[in-house]
Amino acid sequence: MFSMIEHYDVQETRRTARAEGHTEGHTEGHAEGRTEGKMEEKLDIAKNLLEINRPVDEIVKVTRLTREEVERLRATQGDGSIVSS
Repeated sequence: MFSMIEHYDVQETRRTARAEGHTEGHTEGHAEGRTEGKMEEKLDIAKNLLEINRPVDEIVKVTRLTREEVERLRATQGDGSIVSS
C-alpha cells in the first residue's frame, strides 16, 4: 500500500506531466499555425503576381515557393480550387 508521501509524489508527478504535455502541445500548435500562415501569405503573393502576369521564375524567387507549387497555383487559378502543399 502507498504511504501518504508516495501517494503525493505520484499525484504531483501526474500534475507535472500533464502541465508539461499541455505546454508542449500549445507550443507545437502555435508553431504549426505560424507555418501555415506563412504558406498562406506566400500563396497570396504568388496569386497576386500571377494576376499581373509576372514570370514564374520571378514568383519562385520572390516567394520561395517551388516552381511546381507556382505552376500548380497557376493551373488552378480561376477555377476556385484551393492549393496547398
